[in-house]
Amino acid sequence: MKPRRNARHLQFIRSLPCLVCGRRAEAAHVGTNRGMAQKCSDLETCPLCQVHHREQHRVGLKRFCVAYELDLPTWIEQFTARPKFVVWEGRYIAHWSNEVIALTLYEYGFTSAWICFVSRAQEILTDRIQRRVRTLQRA
Repeated sequence: MKPRRNARHLQFIRSLPCLVCGRRAEAAHVGTNRGMAQKCSDLETCPLCQVHHREQHRVGLKRFCVAYELDLPTWIEQFTARPKFVVWEGRYIAHWSNEVIALTLYEYGFTSAWICFVSRAQEILTDRIQRRVRTLQRA
């Protein structure tokens, strides 16, 4: 079975800062569900800068995760979490990753609510990553 490809998800991952240092990131395929010499699904990616992405390949995924205290399954779950949309008092509301996010008015349509959600999710994840990086830098 071929791994799932998703260009939009890769673009979203690249818009986030590196999980280790907070610099501009690329999408690092970190899943283990693959065959020999085959990339994992695009949904099993995380943002790593070029330096840390190369290091991850050089030392191996397990050693890399231990060295930087990375819980990749939890991060991947956050990056791939599906929002649940409801309409409440004339607004779209998204329930996502332990967050409740008020979006656009219902009359503006779902597309506008989706665009608003993606932007807000990116802000939330960027904030979580930056808090993680600050914690690593203090240690």
